[in-house]
Amino acid sequence: MIPMNARDLEEALEMGMDWSLREGYIWAEDKEHCEEYGRMLQADSSKVSARAKKRGLPQLGTLGAGNHYAEIQVVDEIYNRQAARRMGIDETGQVCVMIHCGSRGLGHQVATDALTEMERA
Repeated sequence: MIPMNARDLEEALEMGMDWSLREGYIWAEDKEHCEEYGRMLQADSSKVSARAKKRGLPQLGTLGAGNHYAEIQVVDEIYNRQAARRMGIDETGQVCVMIHCGSRGLGHQVATDALTEMERA
């Protein structure tokens, strides 16, 4: 879990990966692999419900449960060198990390809030 207070969460919601970069959790080149370089310039944290923020505050930086995982892997064989290079895989024996996670309570609540709003329309 990333230690943070409500103000930090507001900044993370608005700044996206720029917040993570400022706080030292990512490298600048990580942004190259995300939509909109990890930041939606029109992001407005006031549009996120208090319930979503409450759910998200203690979960930011956590992996989650169910089918979410962090896996350390060793490359045994490279079948397509061009594709492997694009993913930063250069040689057999290389150690890689694969992560699959979700948006946890914050993202789930944001989606629930949006669906509820759409049903009212």
